[in-house]
Amino acid sequence: LEELAQAAQQLQRKSILDKLATDAERLATRQRELQDATVPLAVKTVGGTRDDLDEDLNRDLDRLVGMQQSVQEGVNTLEDEIEAAATSLSFSNPTDAATAEEAGEQLESKNVGSRAAEIARQLNKNVLFSQLSQQQEVASSLDEVAETLRRSDAQMEPIVRQLDEFIQRQRDINEDIRRAAVARTEPEPSQAELGKTEAALEREVSEHASALHWLSRELTEAPSATGEKLDEAAVEMKAASQDLHGSELEAGLEHGEKALALLMEARQEFGGESAAMSAGLEASEGLEAALLLQRILIGQKRVHKDTATADKIRQEDPEGSVGRAVKLVESQSGLRVQTSHLEEMLAQFPGAAALAEIAGAGMDVSRSALESGDTGADTRQVQARVIAVLERLMGSQQAKLQGMGLAGARMLVLMQMMSNMTLQPGLGFEGGTNAALLPATLAEIEDEDWRRIRSRFEEELAAGLDSLYPPEFRELLNAYFERLRSEPIR
Repeated sequence: LEELAQAAQQLQRKSILDKLATDAERLATRQRELQDATVPLAVKTVGGTRDDLDEDLNRDLDRLVGMQQSVQEGVNTLEDEIEAAATSLSFSNPTDAATAEEAGEQLESKNVGSRAAEIARQLNKNVLFSQLSQQQEVASSLDEVAETLRRSDAQMEPIVRQLDEFIQRQRDINEDIRRAAVARTEPEPSQAELGKTEAALEREVSEHASALHWLSRELTEAPSATGEKLDEAAVEMKAASQDLHGSELEAGLEHGEKALALLMEARQEFGGESAAMSAGLEASEGLEAALLLQRILIGQKRVHKDTATADKIRQEDPEGSVGRAVKLVESQSGLRVQTSHLEEMLAQFPGAAALAEIAGAGMDVSRSALESGDTGADTRQVQARVIAVLERLMGSQQAKLQGMGLAGARMLVLMQMMSNMTLQPGLGFEGGTNAALLPATLAEIEDEDWRRIRSRFEEELAAGLDSLYPPEFRELLNAYFERLRSEPIR
């Protein structure tokens, strides 16, 4: 279970900026969808006031206003979360903190939240045509924010360039030391300045080594051989800096030459290590795609279920169903954005990408129907077809995971657990009680039904693990569950 948790955590340990970028993209997409929905309504209501409109048009306009207000609220939330991210990242990751600050400044300088609020006010007055350009500008501003937040240097090529830069800088320092050694007068730059330059390089190399160790552990579950060489080079650089400050040029040059040799060895090591990192990155992206697909499938099933509920309410209380319809449209729109990302992640697998594209097209139809207030049988049938396509895609992704070794097996078990908890009523994932894992109340501790549920969960998990893990792990797993059963109730 701990390894399952670590696998899930590793998949979700991408920068918090990635989540914020996804939120910004979702809001931009939603704003463009509302722009498209505004045009036909504007044609029907042009030239009149709210009092001039019939009951159906007023209801359609209320729905549009509510959806625009939802975008405004989303922008305000995004601004707060970006500000919080900039503060929390300021010590742990200054680079990401600066990126968050830049994105926050973009939102503030372009008054995106205020403009979204003003659009809602104008729509409520039945001023529609003039707001189309404003809606487009809000969407474009959100796209720019998402682009800023998605900046990433996690590819292999920037690492190679950085190593080459370190090598060149150490060569320049060594050459300056040689000139200083033969100069009869005070050299330029001075020995003290050379010492400072060497110390600055040592700090950067140490930081780069730490980053490489982290990246290697994330992608290959092992320390970086390149990072180890950089650690050794940093030790030599520190010694060279101390020698230069002490006017011991020959000793400083000796340490500088050793540092240069180690940097070149690090560059050579990375030539082989980068292949393993790239493979690990590809595997990680495959697992990430599988987990995203699982979330989309769960979300789409929830939309399908909520649409049926909303249809019953609409038949009984049309006015009271407006707010529920707004939330349904938001949920469907958000799933559509996630499906677009999934399609990009599966681009190297044409068959899988085609299925994701088909699912996305169905989501577009569903969103358009929900936007018009249609929660009827035809809309739910489209949603059911989307679910069928996603389940077919899930089958193909699970087949890929089975071929990805132990990491893929762990992820597959996790996905199966999530799927089981979603499909079986009362097990807590859909309803939020997590009854399969923990009792919802203290009274349930002594409840025999809950004990049976927990026992069934353990048996299903054990069966899944037995089928996917090598035989040598089964004894350990059996001992784990036996220990769970023997523990006193707390």
